[in-house]
Amino acid sequence: MPTKSSLNANLKALQPSTLEAINRVFVGAAQMAKVETGRTVRADCTVVESNIHEPMDSELLWDCVRVLTRLLGQARDLLGPTQVAFGNRTRRAKRRRKEIFNAKKAEDRQREYRDLLAVTDGVYERALEKFARSCGIRR
Repeated sequence: MPTKSSLNANLKALQPSTLEAINRVFVGAAQMAKVETGRTVRADCTVVESNIHEPMDSELLWDCVRVLTRLLGQARDLLGPTQVAFGNRTRRAKRRRKEIFNAKKAEDRQREYRDLLAVTDGVYERALEKFARSCGIRR
């Protein structure tokens, strides 16, 4: 599997005429498969280079816990504390995320990752349960 930097360097090395030939091949194949007519050009001009890091699984799981907890808190504010009671697991999830990032051994990382998955699953199930109950759906 090539790295991003080598892939990017190789793409930059291509001549515009080569890219045009590749595009013709792709459009021709799409026309034959009747997926695309090739009459319109679609371009996405919204891409902007930035200095953000790639997301890691542990970051995404922690974000899920954080956002679901925030949404449950908003629901509790709207519906009342008796309707939406839940435990706040954001500190535990954040701690696990940091421990995964700083783990020296793979076995330590796996243990912390399993716990983060369990925390995320618990928060998700709790949110799903509260949502289903508020909508009158029996699970």
